[in-house]
Amino acid sequence: MQNEFQFRRQNGYERLNFLEFPLMNSYRIWLNYKHDKQWRFSFSPLMYSMNYAVIANERNLIHYNEEIRFAAAAEYSWQLNKDFLFFSRNGLEYRIFPQLSANALRIRNRVGFKFELNSKSGISLSEEFLWNSINQADFHFFDQNRVNLIYDISFTKIVKIETGYMWILKPNKQGNYSEHCLIFNITYSI
Repeated sequence: MQNEFQFRRQNGYERLNFLEFPLMNSYRIWLNYKHDKQWRFSFSPLMYSMNYAVIANERNLIHYNEEIRFAAAAEYSWQLNKDFLFFSRNGLEYRIFPQLSANALRIRNRVGFKFELNSKSGISLSEEFLWNSINQADFHFFDQNRVNLIYDISFTKIVKIETGYMWILKPNKQGNYSEHCLIFNITYSI
């Protein structure tokens, strides 16, 4: 079992401090089953997050929506050589937004490469596409495209930290817009 904490920050409207305001804070429980060297299956019976609006002007500085999520995923990894691997992770999420009185089913597909620096750390580059199963006022069918550059380090067998950069492309009523995020994840495994 893993407990995952995520913290994403943003700088806000015309501000220089790029860590000044929150973008997302979340807590998630993961249950993992490693079938063999290549396949891992995961189930998340609970995820809670506070998703803050992207700060585009002074009026929406600290507005957020709560989300509760349940998820399942399958990941395939293929060792290309001693230090380099390819991975593909496919997932399905059921998302509940209490403040919007709305629910959505979301499909995720992430592919990438990881270079293992040593037995405790690595760098990965991945791209992930997310689609909603419904297209209504609060949800677009195409939800997001994410590109991640992540450095991870395991301090012990139970504590892992991931930090890096994430570029996100999202739709809105005017078209698409992008976000540039610094991410910091802490995972505690039991």
